[in-house]
Amino acid sequence: LSAARGIDRGTSSEVCPSQKVIPSLASICCRTLVDNLKKIKGSSSGSSSGMGCSDGWQVECIRTLLVAEFLRPNTEALFAEALDFLVKHFEEVFTGPTKRPRELYVAALPRHCLARMLAHDRLNVTSEKFVYDIVLTWARAQKMNPLDPDPLDALLGLVRFPLMAEADLEAIQKSPFF
Repeated sequence: LSAARGIDRGTSSEVCPSQKVIPSLASICCRTLVDNLKKIKGSSSGSSSGMGCSDGWQVECIRTLLVAEFLRPNTEALFAEALDFLVKHFEEVFTGPTKRPRELYVAALPRHCLARMLAHDRLNVTSEKFVYDIVLTWARAQKMNPLDPDPLDALLGLVRFPLMAEADLEAIQKSPFF
């Protein structure tokens, strides 16, 4: 079939059309998602209570990060922008109406993305116990792959236990997980 169309796959020096299209699509997606993220940021500059009325903005933030991750390296700026936003609004994005971590949102994150957020010095949380709960929520949602024994250890290493309240540390030590 290739010969019938006059395509010589072995000697062609032309760039495959998809190699031209993918960066262009990534660029368009990147601009659209950055615009959406800026709208979300603009609406969050006031009180955070206005942000909590709908889950749409949280989903959009996570979706933006995941799209940027998928299309890397063409979307480094978008990835950095989304990561920065999620770090700044970490608790708002990942807290459900019951003030417990949203499993669905946490589960969607690749381990290395979650690790980058948790390692960030500007991670905006009111308590390290919440960070610990996020790590456990992620681990339960992933059903911990037996071929990869220490993803939990790596993420737990990013929890700043010395900053945790003494009562929280005692509760953790008494938990069946510890």
